[in-house]
Amino acid sequence: YFRTEDTGYYYTTDHNYTTPWNFKKDLPPTHIFIHIGANDNAYSITGDAFKATYLGFLEKLRGLYPIQPIFILTPFGWPSADGNIYYYYEGVYQAVVDARKAAGDKHIYLVDTSGWQRYQDIFPDNSHPSEAGHAHIAEQMIAWLKTWGLKPQKSWATLPSGSN
Repeated sequence: YFRTEDTGYYYTTDHNYTTPWNFKKDLPPTHIFIHIGANDNAYSITGDAFKATYLGFLEKLRGLYPIQPIFILTPFGWPSADGNIYYYYEGVYQAVVDARKAAGDKHIYLVDTSGWQRYQDIFPDNSHPSEAGHAHIAEQMIAWLKTWGLKPQKSWATLPSGSN
């Protein structure tokens, strides 16, 4: 976890993901949002393996950010022209949040995104949201955050000039 690839490998197929991420260059986040799993599902990663890896990732993330709220977003799913939406790892995201809570994590939340992406929100290849789809998802997220209790800020923290 927490490694990036050397920029010399960006345009090649032999990615090296060996460069440790330098967290000292980042401001500590106020909130953390995680939305992962679609590609894992596409490569036939089992639900049990996905859950175990997700929990390991969250444990390491908590070591870096012990008090920030972490929001685990469920999959948007794959909407189809017939109106069905196909989801993956059903129940696994809830199980991940439940396991973290059982371990004493008081700042982890499940964001159920079921229905946030509709067929008219995606590109015809059925893989990613269109511009309108992103706007629709953002509207849903804003409404969810308001219900959760997040309030707009007059200003947001930024990195000091020259620190990055």
